Amino acid sequence: MAAAARSSRLARFVYFILGLLLLPACVALTVTCVRAIALADDLGSNLLVFGCGFVSQLTFFLVFNKPIRTYVIGHELTHALWVVLMRGRVRRIRVRKRSGYVRATKLNPLIALAPYFFPIYMLVVIGLYYLAGLFVPVDRYVGVLLFAVGFTWSFHLLLNTWMLAHEQDDVRVAGVLFSYIAIYLLNVVVLGLLLCFVSTSITPKNLATAAWRDLAYAYTLVARPFL
Repeated sequence: MAAAARSSRLARFVYFILGLLLLPACVALTVTCVRAIALADDLGSNLLVFGCGFVSQLTFFLVFNKPIRTYVIGHELTHALWVVLMRGRVRRIRVRKRSGYVRATKLNPLIALAPYFFPIYMLVVIGLYYLAGLFVPVDRYVGVLLFAVGFTWSFHLLLNTWMLAHEQDDVRVAGVLFSYIAIYLLNVVVLGLLLCFVSTSITPKNLATAAWRDLAYAYTLVARPFL
């Protein structure tokens, strides 16, 4: 037990240092996304529909009872999905009205933090849209898709922010600092992918090139005083 405790403290120290090292990446990728939005010339109508979906969920969140059970179902299913992706085995999933848990053979920071950066309901909506497209023409309903994507991404951000404001065991796996920085960074990456989804002028290749340039600049600035 003592050896395990020392190992745990060492792992937490390593994650703490890694969290600090990721801070410039948070700033750099945020700048990349903001610049992409500012330079895109075809976001007008798409962004408006997407924004309407986002604001609609925000209204529900502020005015009506928070859909905690719906959130918990998605939260625990995301844990379970990432256990499988990491080649683990799910032993049991339990969902209650306001809480739940997953018992599995594997746990690591990605599995623990997955519900906070992996917008499962949004991805289900996108998957169903393209699945339906295999059988019926769905191009005329792209506005519905964008609204639903905005609605579900807003759900993901708002409910996770609200839950993280309360004490969550998930962020203890790799330490609070690393967990919050990793959650922010990975959500910015999701935002970048969303921009590619709603805009034809923003491509994954161009965005990746811009992100690499901004990352190099950010870390150069950080390293300059030590060189």
